[in-house]
Amino acid sequence: MVAGSLVAGALAAASGTAPAGASGGLTASAPGVTPTTITIGLPVAETGPAASTFETAPIGAQARVAYQNAHGGVDGRKLVLDIVDDQTNPSLIVAGTKDLLSKPAFGIVAFDSFFFNVAPYLQSQGVPVTGLALDGIEWGQHPYTNMFSYNGSYDSKQPVYAYGGKFLKSRGVTKFAVLAYNVSKTSTAAATGYAFSAKHAGIAVPYENLSIPFGSSDFTSVALAMKADGINGLYAGLVESSDIGLLTSLRDAGITLKAVVLSTGYGQQILEQPDADAAAQGAFFTSLTVPIENHSPATVAWLNAMAKYSNGAYRAGTVPDFGETGAWLSVDAMIYGLQHAGKNPTRASFEKAMETTTDYTAGGLLTAPASWAHFGTFPPTSCASLEQLEGKHFVPTPVVCGNLLPNSDQLP
Repeated sequence: MVAGSLVAGALAAASGTAPAGASGGLTASAPGVTPTTITIGLPVAETGPAASTFETAPIGAQARVAYQNAHGGVDGRKLVLDIVDDQTNPSLIVAGTKDLLSKPAFGIVAFDSFFFNVAPYLQSQGVPVTGLALDGIEWGQHPYTNMFSYNGSYDSKQPVYAYGGKFLKSRGVTKFAVLAYNVSKTSTAAATGYAFSAKHAGIAVPYENLSIPFGSSDFTSVALAMKADGINGLYAGLVESSDIGLLTSLRDAGITLKAVVLSTGYGQQILEQPDADAAAQGAFFTSLTVPIENHSPATVAWLNAMAKYSNGAYRAGTVPDFGETGAWLSVDAMIYGLQHAGKNPTRASFEKAMETTTDYTAGGLLTAPASWAHFGTFPPTSCASLEQLEGKHFVPTPVVCGNLLPNSDQLP
């Protein structure tokens, strides 16, 4: 199988793929597809409360597209990427996405906290969507079979794996707290899931706060409440600016934690902000990619491509952040589907190709192969990759794995 990956373009070029502009039987087979181009759209929060996490997403997306085009595009067609800033505004993501489709765009890359607002419209139009299921539970619900998260099939009931509790117990956590945004079902489910896994491992969870206003930065009252409960472990499913505000409040309150697990923040940005770096010392950051610090062939090739094809926006030798990484992978999944949807792809052939995929790895970047063959379900086992901040460096921890815990659905 030819992977939708860093090596895909080179393999296509080596096999004699027709260059862009050569018709070779290529037709305008679907909206956004011409004999010479394929257009995809990316709505993203470049400004507003979520910008601390997503403002760099265009860097990763544009670099992935530029890499592909430099290696022949997809079946000789050049990729065109249209981007709209939704300003972290639920209404604007709907208007912006519809505008992208009017260009027209063949498919939409979903990497945004409020994407669930426009998902019903895209489903009704049969528009392919690739990205990360970080916004809502629609990714694993019928009728949203047009949506493919790059980390594989998604279960909207959010069952829980044992690895969270195993990791916390290994760090000596005895009293655990979880925080989530009040507007995000995925943030809530991730937090309650971590709490479930902790309890399964015999860890008390005296503090659960699932009503954090989106984009909050002042956590003084939260820190004092955690201190009163004797908390020594924490999971927070927040954007990066909130993470830093939380960690700063915890430090100011004199709270010492055995393990802090954060869903965002891994990347160069935190290293180059003295206050943020100081507040986050010792924290663990989740990652869906294999550690770049281990210098695997896949990560070396990826970082080289980022440096070469980002027009200087990504600096060689730095750590790609959540926005850059997630957008690269989200676009990579779209390219994978296009490569397997036939010489003249349609939206229906794209979805069919994705639904039969069981071994997508983004060219070796993912910690485990992703499958979209079992819609609405998680695989029976899963693993987590964590990076700990030590000084000015991230240090990968051993990958921790676990089975799905019975009776652990977090959402009805």
